[in-house]
Amino acid sequence: MPVRPLRSIAAIVVILLPLAGPVAAQQYCYAVGRPDVDQRLAFVVDGLVEQVLVEEGQLVKAGDPLIRLQADEEKALVEVYKIRVASDVAMKAAKTQLKLAELEEKRAAELLKQNAGTELQYETAKVNAELRRIEVEAQEQAMAETKLQLAQAAARLAQRTLVAKQGGQVEDIIVSEGEPVTKLQPIIRVIGTDVHRAEVAVPTNESNLLKEGDPAWIIPRVSWYEGAPIEGKIFHKGRDGDGASSTLLVTVKFDNPSNLPSGVQVAVTFSAPKELAAAGETRP
Repeated sequence: MPVRPLRSIAAIVVILLPLAGPVAAQQYCYAVGRPDVDQRLAFVVDGLVEQVLVEEGQLVKAGDPLIRLQADEEKALVEVYKIRVASDVAMKAAKTQLKLAELEEKRAAELLKQNAGTELQYETAKVNAELRRIEVEAQEQAMAETKLQLAQAAARLAQRTLVAKQGGQVEDIIVSEGEPVTKLQPIIRVIGTDVHRAEVAVPTNESNLLKEGDPAWIIPRVSWYEGAPIEGKIFHKGRDGDGASSTLLVTVKFDNPSNLPSGVQVAVTFSAPKELAAAGETRP
């Protein structure tokens, strides 16, 4: 199946009403809301798709598996290292040999003290015991290395499954089971549904009235939305203004309880609805 490109989100369009006063006093700005999270996910390895575990339109949580590649070799290697980590045969043998060598060393020392053994016999037993201690240390090091190899193999196996980094809705899937994929090639798109953002162009000479963390109110401009204005916050206030339009971009984030789709036009104000009503402003 030919690979089709992921659909991109519509560009942000911002329209300002004529200014009648400070931004924070009596003004609605119009912007386009879009999901705060827009994940275009790709594998970091090449492979053949074994399973597509989700469908377009499906809601997923962070950590949910999305697509899995064939991984027979990786699975087998993980099992091999698990067996080696679980086995203590080599360590038991090394410790048993050490115990025997220490007994022989002790016996050789007693015989030497009784003039029933030679210095050479004692030194030989002593060296043998030290070699057995080194063998135990070598087995401990080998086990530590095997555990690291298991962790490495498990990490490589995990790379064969693509998971959602954050919760959202599956928007595009451009591969099918049995198809090859190339590393770093985006093959699935997941957009957030819980939080949206809008970027608003604010007149530069009035942007000093706003700061990050200030409240903002958002009204979706769709016919079916009849709820109260959604309260959000200024997430980021730009520092690089546009000289041609004398504006500065302000990013507003807000919850999306009504599950608004991406690209909905929203009216944004930085004044509380009660203040606007008192000033005679009508709802956009």
